[in-house]
Amino acid sequence: MTQNNSEILTSVRNELLTEAKQSPGLLADLANLERYVAETYSARSFIELLQNADDAKAQRFVVVREGAWLLCANDGRAFSREDFYSLCRSASSSKQRGQTIGYRGIGFKSVVGVASSVHLLSGDLQATFSRELTRSCLGIETSTPLVRVPHPLALDKKDPVFGVVDKLQRSGLNTVFVLGGLDADRIQDEFDQFDADYLLFLRHVREAVLTGSLNRSYTCERKDIEQSVREVTIAGPDRRSAWRIYHADECDLAFSLDNGEPAPLTSEAAIAHAFLPTLEPTGFGIRINADFSTDPSRTRIVFDDATFARMDEAANAIAQMITQATLSGASGSKIRRALTPTVELATLSLQKRSFRTELITRVKTKLSTLKDQISLAPAWLNNEDAAMLGNALNRRILPQSSGVDMPQSTFLRYLGVQVLAPKTVLEVARNIVISAKGCAELVTQCIRNMASDIKPLDLANEPIWWAEAVQEPSSLNQVVKAQAKLSPVFLDTIVNAGLMPNELARVLISMGLTSDNVALLIPNLPETNVGKLGYQNTVVASALPQLQTNTPVEDLDIFMSNPRGSAATSQFTDRALITSRSLPAWRGAEQYVAQILEEHGYKVEDRSRQNLGYDLYAAKLTSKHYLEVKLLDYAGQPFVITSNEEAVARESGDDYIIALTLRASDCVHIQFIRNPARNLKFVRQCRQWVWECSDYEFSPSHSLN
Repeated sequence: MTQNNSEILTSVRNELLTEAKQSPGLLADLANLERYVAETYSARSFIELLQNADDAKAQRFVVVREGAWLLCANDGRAFSREDFYSLCRSASSSKQRGQTIGYRGIGFKSVVGVASSVHLLSGDLQATFSRELTRSCLGIETSTPLVRVPHPLALDKKDPVFGVVDKLQRSGLNTVFVLGGLDADRIQDEFDQFDADYLLFLRHVREAVLTGSLNRSYTCERKDIEQSVREVTIAGPDRRSAWRIYHADECDLAFSLDNGEPAPLTSEAAIAHAFLPTLEPTGFGIRINADFSTDPSRTRIVFDDATFARMDEAANAIAQMITQATLSGASGSKIRRALTPTVELATLSLQKRSFRTELITRVKTKLSTLKDQISLAPAWLNNEDAAMLGNALNRRILPQSSGVDMPQSTFLRYLGVQVLAPKTVLEVARNIVISAKGCAELVTQCIRNMASDIKPLDLANEPIWWAEAVQEPSSLNQVVKAQAKLSPVFLDTIVNAGLMPNELARVLISMGLTSDNVALLIPNLPETNVGKLGYQNTVVASALPQLQTNTPVEDLDIFMSNPRGSAATSQFTDRALITSRSLPAWRGAEQYVAQILEEHGYKVEDRSRQNLGYDLYAAKLTSKHYLEVKLLDYAGQPFVITSNEEAVARESGDDYIIALTLRASDCVHIQFIRNPARNLKFVRQCRQWVWECSDYEFSPSHSLN
């Protein structure tokens, strides 16, 4: 038989009073629980009341501060007996997990942190929660919980607050909580910290109005775009935000929108929600909502089977969206940007276990096959030719990101996606026509890259040489046989990539060409340079600018210059205009240093890729040296060494050399600094702990023309 509201109050009250009399120790335990909830739910009472309103299918949620009272009202479903019974008891909610936001039955207890009395008016059901009334009924003086035993409404109907209650009820808000005995500071904190984003993942509440020292109104508009996709617009007193939410399985992915397009959130704003916001960063530039398990404060996610199940669903959804956005090319770039991790991936495995480390790890596992579908274009190759290579290789080639998008490429490499190697580009070039620009970029990369397994001599028979006034590339031998000049576009691209005409000329000589052939291939090459070419060794593995030095070649030690330079630094600062076009690739700087060492009888090994703390190993007779090469943009530019390099320099003493390389428009200057740990002043900078030197004078002892 259905009970009326008076019977509901009486039956629930009598049951709980009887229980309290039979188990007096239980009340003290519940009182302690309430205090714990009040502490852990600090500044979350409004959130919990908002959540309860949404579970009641309320459209409107209103909070009013009126004198000594605080009123919280909503227009949701009025309390049933089951609802009322669950409200009184602890951890006995009638709500089912996954069907509603709350399910533990303790969220409402958070009000004990802001009030000492609670009055409920929901439909015709009226009740009061009061510690004093409970102790009086039981005839005890011990500690009792506030929200446990309900009593008939004990609110003076002559109190002006009833006028406010009546006004709220007449406006359609049929459930009203009236809180008394307020903690003014905590109430103010609740008002101050209420945020529009609380409405983001709610299902029903469309308006929240807070009336206190300031009146604030928040609205939430939800619009279904397609199945499992909706757009949400939230407006508050200080800002307006737009979101696109994708629903997958039992989780939601929320993308912040900027002019209708996804935009990544900052790491601080990209948090996980258990319907209401937690303090857990997602690790991606989006918000994620699911029925994650949380601690009692509902601010921290707890790892259990339910959380892991929802996390796997979120990881699946993220992985699918990343794959789709990546394979769709430029059209998916904004989705990719928002789904790029916001953490340092290189140290992820060393970070403390958290929601974001677990989620990123799961996403990586689910994207394990992506590396077989895409590659990254090398930074030295233009995008048009890179895309054409993708068609030939039956995979998508993505340009490497720069600037704000750099983390996207970093993330793809973290997933195992490889950068196209010169050898792969060369293999494809044998079957399809690559532009003059692309061929020139490939030639320059092969010449500049000392570690490449493609030697200049290997390039002569490859169809990557563009002659003037032709429609497709051919081999160098064919160009020479036709007595043709190299294409201006081809040559300009090589120069722009940092390989000077005289350097290319020496490479061609090393490939067995005569000076006359080289002079024909490269128009406008200075005649003096052409004349010198015939004296070069035609079997040299690579060609570099001619060496000019004031130090005799037979000198046993070329590292004896003053480590701190001299006052002559300024002449090199002003000597030539240095532009990005004239700067060589990084490997070129090492080649210059290696050539000088070889000219002085040293045997040189390139060890730059072994992470040993130096780039070159040079040995001659009984001496050995470890050289770290630093490329300067201008004389006196600060340079850094890593902690690894600093440690090796300190241990190696005089055997460790810093080789400062400065490329001017007409030559290359090199300065050797022996034992930099002793002879230079480094300042420790917080750049992942590197060592920077800005206190030195640049006075090169060698120059390359």
